[in-house]
Amino acid sequence: RFQFNGAYPYITTLKFRLLNKGKGGAPSQILPLFEGGGFGEKYNDKYKPKDVAIPASAKRVELVVDVTGHGFGKDTANCAEFCNHTHHFVVNGKEYVRNQPFIGDNYGCAKQVDVGVVPNQFGTWTLGRGGWCPGYEVPLTVWDITAQAPAGKAATVSYQGMLAGKPYIYGSIFRFDGQ
Repeated sequence: RFQFNGAYPYITTLKFRLLNKGKGGAPSQILPLFEGGGFGEKYNDKYKPKDVAIPASAKRVELVVDVTGHGFGKDTANCAEFCNHTHHFVVNGKEYVRNQPFIGDNYGCAKQVDVGVVPNQFGTWTLGRGGWCPGYEVPLTVWDITAQAPAGKAATVSYQGMLAGKPYIYGSIFRFDGQ
């Protein structure tokens, strides 16, 4: 069952397009590791490294990340949506970084129309945002970490969110390229 409530009185059509990208097989187990929340000075305090037992039967292990900068106006620096926040995951010593490549680009979302961003929306739809664009699905970041988390062994996974390459510090002044 799906329900959609929009801000404007439009007629909405929902179409499902299912495809097989040739990855072979569906996940047999999903283990949630970390949840998001307000990006502020104490953001990283709640994220402690986690030890994960990888099943001996695992053929592939993936780290799947769903990160957005939703929440403009809710963090102290007031820039969840438009600042360069990066998300750093370390799996048994190897770092994986989810960055925001369109931050600071006035046409960052407009440049993604060819991959599914809905064009010509109200307001500031063209602006590059932290991990999302209006009217577009939030893309998942997927890393194959089988080499760092082999079957039958344990993996230690840690996470830290950064702002402009540093831990978030209240009252800091941030300078970004082009500003």
